[in-house]
Amino acid sequence: MVNNLRVGIPIVGGKSWLGGVSHLELHVKAVTTLPSHERPQLFLVITKETLDSYEFYRPFITLFDAVIFMGDNIKTALEQTGLTIIHCKTWDELFSKIDFFFPVSFNVLPGYCSASWIHDFQHKHLPDFFPAHDLALRDQLCSHIASQARLIFCSSKSVERDFRHFYPDSTAITQVLALRIAPEAAWYEGDPLTIQEKYDLPNEFVVCSNQFWVHKNHRLLFKAISLLRQSGKNIHLVCTGLTNDFRCPNYLNQLNQSLKDMKITDLVHILGQIPRHDQIQLIRRSLFVVQPSLFEGLSLIVQECRALGKTIVLSDLDVHLEHEYGIYFERNSPQDLADKIAQLIDSVHPGPDTMREKLARLESAGLTKQYAKEFCKMVETAQTLFGNNLPLACSAPVLLATSLMPSTDHSSQQRAVDSWLQAGFAVVSVNRREDIPFLKLDFPKVTFQSVTSEIKYRDHVTINDLLNVLAISGTRVCGMIESDVCLYGGDNLASYISKEAVNCLAYTEKISIDTIQTFEGTAFPNVGCVFFDRQFTSDYPEDGFCLCNPWWDYWTLVLPIIRKIPVKRITTPLAYHVNHPEQYDIEVMLTNSEKLAEYLPPPFDLSIKTLAKYQHIVAQIIRNHSLTIALHGLSIGKTQNDEG
Repeated sequence: MVNNLRVGIPIVGGKSWLGGVSHLELHVKAVTTLPSHERPQLFLVITKETLDSYEFYRPFITLFDAVIFMGDNIKTALEQTGLTIIHCKTWDELFSKIDFFFPVSFNVLPGYCSASWIHDFQHKHLPDFFPAHDLALRDQLCSHIASQARLIFCSSKSVERDFRHFYPDSTAITQVLALRIAPEAAWYEGDPLTIQEKYDLPNEFVVCSNQFWVHKNHRLLFKAISLLRQSGKNIHLVCTGLTNDFRCPNYLNQLNQSLKDMKITDLVHILGQIPRHDQIQLIRRSLFVVQPSLFEGLSLIVQECRALGKTIVLSDLDVHLEHEYGIYFERNSPQDLADKIAQLIDSVHPGPDTMREKLARLESAGLTKQYAKEFCKMVETAQTLFGNNLPLACSAPVLLATSLMPSTDHSSQQRAVDSWLQAGFAVVSVNRREDIPFLKLDFPKVTFQSVTSEIKYRDHVTINDLLNVLAISGTRVCGMIESDVCLYGGDNLASYISKEAVNCLAYTEKISIDTIQTFEGTAFPNVGCVFFDRQFTSDYPEDGFCLCNPWWDYWTLVLPIIRKIPVKRITTPLAYHVNHPEQYDIEVMLTNSEKLAEYLPPPFDLSIKTLAKYQHIVAQIIRNHSLTIALHGLSIGKTQNDEG
C-alpha cells in the first residue's frame, strides 16, 4: 500500500533558482491534500551542499513527515535548522530509510529507486542563450541520465517529446507529471488593494511574473507596450522576479535602456523579487497576466492563474498549449501580442473577481488531487521497476515481530499470540528455517520469516534479524515483543499504538503475575514491548542482542535516547508476563551489560555483584528521558474478563 512507502524529497533550487523551490513546495502541498492513508510518507532530505537553502523550505516544513540529513556534520544541521533530524552518512543508509527519491534534479542515481528530472531542453532549442561550457555540461548531464536512469520524470509532454527526440535509444521509462496548484486560504485572505498601494502602483495594470532571464522575453513584451502607446493606449506593466541572469549579467541594464529608448519608463514598473504573498495579491488585483517566454519546461504562472481564475495572455509554446488555458500570441511577434492585449483591455477590470476565484478554486482542488494520485502511482511504479522487496503483506495498523521458541508445550506462547491478534496486531515470527514448519502447526495465524543472515549468536535470532524483517514491511509502525508476554488492551489497542508511535518510540513495562486470571502483580523495570516508526529500523548496529536474553529492551531504548529520538512510556497497564522459572546465563548477562555500557557507561566497574545496580540506573535514565502517556478508551477490563 502506498501509505507505507517513504519518499525522500531533496532540496531543489534556492536563491538563484526560486522556480525549483516553488515547484517542490507546490508538489508537497498537492500530495498532502490526500489523507495520510492514501499517500506515501514524505521526508525532506538535506545534504551539506543544500543546507544553506533550507531557509527557503522552512515555511512549509510542517508538511513533511520527517527530515533527514545526509552528511557528516549533523551538529551544524541541527543548529541551522532547529529540527529533530534523522541522520545518515551515505546513499545506502539513506535508502534504508526511504523507498523512493524524487526528484534527482538534472542527474541520476544509478541503482537507487529514484526518478531523474530533466527540467527542459532549452539548451537544445535556444543554444545562443548559453555559453559554450554550459552547453557542454547540459549535454553531458542529459546523456548520462538517458543512458543510466530507469525512470525519468517530465513536467510536461513537451519535455517528454524532446527527450525521445534527442535520445531515441534510451531505455528509460518516462512519466509525465504536470504540476497542479492547490490555492491556499491565505491567498484569498489578503488585501490586493493594500499591496497595490504598498508598491505605489496605478489602479489598472497587467502583471508579468518572470525572472529577468533572456529567454523570458521581456524585450518583446516591452515592445508590445510601446506599440500600444503609439496607438493611443497606455498600459501599465508590473514586472516581478529576480533581476539577475548569470548568463547575461548586463541584461537588466540593457532592458532599462530599451525602456528609455521606447519612452515607456513611466509605464513599466520593475519591482524585482517580492514576497510570494505580495505577488499573489498583485496577480489578483491585476487586469490580467502576460507570459511572453520563449521557452518553458512547465510554466507555473499558468497554473497559478488557472487556480485564481485570472486571465493570462501567453506565448504559443507547445508547453503552454498543453495547459489549454489562456489567450495565445505568436511568440516572436510584438505586434501580435499588442493586438491581443488591445482586444482584451476594454473588457477587463481590476480584481479580484470573487466569483471567478470561487469557481477556479473548486476546479483546482479536483485537479490537485488528481495530480497527487498520479504521483502515488509513480511511486508504486518505481517499486516494481527497481525490483524492490515487496512489503510484507499486512492489513493491520501495526506489525508485531517476535521469535517464537520451539517447545513441547506452546501454551504460554499461544496465549500471548492470541492476545496480540485480538488487540488488532499483525504478527510475524523470525526463526531458523528448519524450525518454521514445526511452529506453523501451532501458530497458523502467524506469518513466518526465516533468518536471511548467518546465525552467529548461539543459534538465537537477534534483534537485528527482527529489524531487518520489519524494515521491508509495509507497515509504518512496528513493534517487538517477547514471545510469552501478553498484551491486553482490547481490540482497538493496535489502532491506538499506530497513532502514538509515529516518528518516535513507545514502550510499556511488563507486569509479572502468578496466573493469567489475576491481573494484579508487580511492574518490572523490564520492557514488555517496544513500538516504533519503521524509519528507525536501520538505526541499530549489529550488537548481537537477542530477544530471549536480558538487556535487549534497554538497548533498544537507550540508543534512540542518545540520538535525541523521542521516546514515550505508556503508563496504562498493557503487558503481562506469567511468572515461571528463568535461568539466564550469568555470562551472557554480563556480556550484554558490557555491550550496553559502551553507550551508557556506569560510574563503577561491572561485575555480577553490580549488575542489579546498573540495571536500576539504566531503567531510571530511560524513565527520566521518556514522555509519559496514558492510552484512554481501551476496553482492557472486557479483555481481561474474557481471558478469565
